[in-house]
Amino acid sequence: MNRIEVTGLLAYLDRLGLLAFKPGMEDAWFDVVSHLSADDATTAARRLAAQDLPDGRFVARPGDVIDAVGQIRRERIRAVLDGSLPCPPPQIDPDDVPAYQAWRQSFMRALGDGRTLHDAETVACEAAGIPPVHRPVEVHRAPEFRQIGGT
Repeated sequence: MNRIEVTGLLAYLDRLGLLAFKPGMEDAWFDVVSHLSADDATTAARRLAAQDLPDGRFVARPGDVIDAVGQIRRERIRAVLDGSLPCPPPQIDPDDVPAYQAWRQSFMRALGDGRTLHDAETVACEAAGIPPVHRPVEVHRAPEFRQIGGT
């Protein structure tokens, strides 16, 4: 978010009755929430307005918006992966930790941004330095691992 978007978010939270906007407040909030997308932050503000804030507070804090955005992003990822861990393509050498991490981080970020599985794989493969690989979502749903001594 840029400063104008943060100011708009604060004005929106003020109109929702979740805080009392004061001049200069946008600078402090910008320092904390600038990494969020404006659309996600606005959706988070709507969610905050529809529920009680933690601890019975009436004033929203930046952390409330960040937590709500995190929940929104986790829901997007869960909608695609159904709680499974992402499975990098076999073109990534298992010993190439930087490529694996680049693939996984880019893949999860893209899903959290609301991109499709196809788009997320394209972005992730590019980050890992391999040609795009597109697989069905079932590939990412790894079988459950048995516990040692379990059945």
